[in-house]
Amino acid sequence: MVKNVDDAIAELGKAGIYPFESKEAAKQYAKQLSLTSFKYLPISVN
Repeated sequence: MVKNVDDAIAELGKAGIYPFESKEAAKQYAKQLSLTSFKYLPISVN
């Protein structure tokens, strides 16, 4: 469990997982890699 968005993004970065601005941006990146599916995990900034 992480306490805030910055910590969440840092933990994802350590695992080699980098954020996208939107689900559409992630989808376009997946298409470039010829992936047929991907997992999008929204992180809310409140």
